[in-house]
Amino acid sequence: MKNHNLLSTLNLNLGSTKGMILLISIITLISASNVFAQSFTETRHETARFQNAGNVNNTLYIHNIHGDVIIKGYDGDEVQIEYHKEINADTRNDLDRAKEEIEFLIEEERDRILIYLDAPFIHVKKHDNKVSYNIRNWDDDYDFRFDIIVQVPRNTNLNVSTINNGKVTVENMRGQNVVASNVNGHVELANVTGITKAHTINGNVSASYNVSPAGNSSYQTLNGTIEVIYPEDLSADITFKSLHGDLYTDFQNVQRLETRVESDQDRRRGKTTYRIDKFAPLRIGNGGPKFSFEVLNGDVYIKQMKSNT
Repeated sequence: MKNHNLLSTLNLNLGSTKGMILLISIITLISASNVFAQSFTETRHETARFQNAGNVNNTLYIHNIHGDVIIKGYDGDEVQIEYHKEINADTRNDLDRAKEEIEFLIEEERDRILIYLDAPFIHVKKHDNKVSYNIRNWDDDYDFRFDIIVQVPRNTNLNVSTINNGKVTVENMRGQNVVASNVNGHVELANVTGITKAHTINGNVSASYNVSPAGNSSYQTLNGTIEVIYPEDLSADITFKSLHGDLYTDFQNVQRLETRVESDQDRRRGKTTYRIDKFAPLRIGNGGPKFSFEVLNGDVYIKQMKSNT
């Protein structure tokens, strides 16, 4: 949208009450002029199915751009998809163009269901069922948002993400693997199991488990906090990296392991260099899978789930 610098053409006496009122009125007018003139909202429902409902490899992939991704596990066989689309545009022509250009796509193939967005300015790359976006030549004549809510069989594996103006939420899942990522927003996992990769850049990461992950898992943010709640019987080795944060835990059976030293040999120069971890790993319980926590500006909280008895 094009902004008009009305203030540059006015000479106001800001020391007077009338001048202040006039200035506030002009700022309000400018703000109002920046609001899109046309808008469109739509909610739609779709369904999808895995070919083999009992396959442990069944995986749901969702890759959003602007908006929420909310996953809820349930006991049914269908993947029930609801998406709320919102488009805001400068003009009616821009709005109509946006409604035609932006596509919500669902692909089904054997043991995977893939959901993603496409448009002339969205260059989609698919590799090994993963989608990456490259947005080019997108004008600012319209804006869009998709909020995606999916009910999925509990034992489904997940690889879900969004980029801006939304959060990624996963609830009540029992799949073997959970990959949840964001860029500008939170990642929230509740009552899940499975090997986990939960990453964002600007936002918090939180997770709670009814059964601890059976394999190596990672949690990462640059600007935010990480809070993970595990069952009381947790046994794992913890690695922690931070520049401006600390790690806290209320588990009692914790021991510090020896600092890791990794070597790297340069065969051409005949030299070997060593990298020493700044933070020594921790062992909770008897140890086991490695859970890595990495944060730049924020703290990490590893908590034990309290029993109801």
